[in-house]
Amino acid sequence: PPPPPLFSSRRRHTRWNCSSRGLGDVYKRQGQRRDVFIEHYYAKYINPRLPPSWMTFEALQFGLVSKTFYYLDTEDKREIAGLFGIKHPVFKSWAHSCSALRNLCAHHGRVWNRVFGIKPTRPGNLKHLVPDNSRFYAHAVVIKVLLDKVAPDSDWARRLKYLLDEHPEAAKNGMGFPDEWETTRVWVESL
Repeated sequence: PPPPPLFSSRRRHTRWNCSSRGLGDVYKRQGQRRDVFIEHYYAKYINPRLPPSWMTFEALQFGLVSKTFYYLDTEDKREIAGLFGIKHPVFKSWAHSCSALRNLCAHHGRVWNRVFGIKPTRPGNLKHLVPDNSRFYAHAVVIKVLLDKVAPDSDWARRLKYLLDEHPEAAKNGMGFPDEWETTRVWVESL
């Protein structure tokens, strides 16, 4: 069968399916995780086999969401990234680095004084604010910028500042935070 229209080619669809176990992983995950909305879908519908994409993506692992974005058609990537006010190669980098950071945190890895191998791309308007994208601060800026779009009322930035203030022994410069980071335009309105 032809690839779904959102994938740029049959080859990319096949790669997505193989590299991430694609739909097989979706079926497996939805079998393991029965959220109320998924239960409702399967109780009411037989076809299509998978629930609508908004339900399916709610149940996917973050890494698979990142891989799915990577394999999408360029126009769809542009449209999604445009919702965040960035170009699609930057968004792809951000999704990948957020996925790596999430995995590191989920496995109790250290973010303090760590040099990250998977680094978020710095778009032109953030390069002067994030001088070193190999440290946690670059990831924090990415999270903040994304949250400003999807959850503008989030208190994540205040909670991050509180956590850093509560643990002065974890030197902020070891995580790439510049002096007076709280006063930069990325953070000032949230803190």
